[in-house]
Amino acid sequence: MTGRGAAENSDVTTGIARVAMAEIVHALLSDAEVALFARFARPCKLHAGQWLFQRGHRGERMYVILQGQIELDFGEDLVIKTLGQHEFFGELGLLVGDHLRSASARALDDCEVLELGPRDFHRLVESD
Repeated sequence: MTGRGAAENSDVTTGIARVAMAEIVHALLSDAEVALFARFARPCKLHAGQWLFQRGHRGERMYVILQGQIELDFGEDLVIKTLGQHEFFGELGLLVGDHLRSASARALDDCEVLELGPRDFHRLVESD
């Protein structure tokens, strides 16, 4: 579509995307779930400002935040999402495989996360 209608449609689509991203519910893990992940994952410390991964890069690991805050930037005028303790992210990279990251992830402050790769996840699933 070209002309005025295309511009109006684009604004509506962008607005819908912004609202949809803003309303994503943060998924909190219970203490028991975090403990289960901790049995199989590798703990990692991140410094404030450190990038964990970039949008568009291949991903095969997921993360659980033990301490601190992680910012997910989806780019293209979408809402930036901030995650905190006991929240997880990056699961599509782990579950789908050969998946391009839809967001960039950066530590907002000093953080501690659990990093779970494919083998770790397979061991977790087999154990429980």
